[in-house]
Amino acid sequence: NSSQRDDKKLNKIGEELRESISEAFTKDDHYDRLFNKDIIEELLPEYLGDSREEDAKIVKSFFGFTTYFNGFFKNRKNMYDAAQQTTAIAYRCINENLTRFLDNAAIWEKKLRDALPEEDICRLNEECTDFHDKKVEDIFDIDFFTQVLSQSGIDWYNQMLGGYTKEGNIKIQEKTNHYKPAWFKTSF
Repeated sequence: NSSQRDDKKLNKIGEELRESISEAFTKDDHYDRLFNKDIIEELLPEYLGDSREEDAKIVKSFFGFTTYFNGFFKNRKNMYDAAQQTTAIAYRCINENLTRFLDNAAIWEKKLRDALPEEDICRLNEECTDFHDKKVEDIFDIDFFTQVLSQSGIDWYNQMLGGYTKEGNIKIQEKTNHYKPAWFKTSF
């Protein structure tokens, strides 16, 4: 069956992408140090430096007591796994965010792009230039997905498609959402 072959191909691609993301984390020189006393006794104090004395003092109070964090370290290590588990960063990026990103790209391509008047697309392009000088068409291109891996990229993308809430629970419909709010799947 063609559909089953496509599903197998997609699963294989997803597995390879998850492994690639996981490997980017696990091959880092500091990776192993994140799950033992080094994070408490070396990495955090180095990160905090002299600028955050109070925080450094709190961290220092755990010196010699890092076995207390063994369960925490195990849970954090699971975040970097390539397995198809919802707690893993790679799973979230590929199985949830990439899927949603591709759905939105298809919605743009099949429904919205040709339905919008040219002046609306020009206005959207102007509004999109605040993020890496991209046009609205660019944010639905697969090459753009790398821009929405970080939290700031995800926040911007969600705002572009879904708007945002101001103080007092006032919903602001932004950018593409102004045109067809129910079409896009936001909230990576």
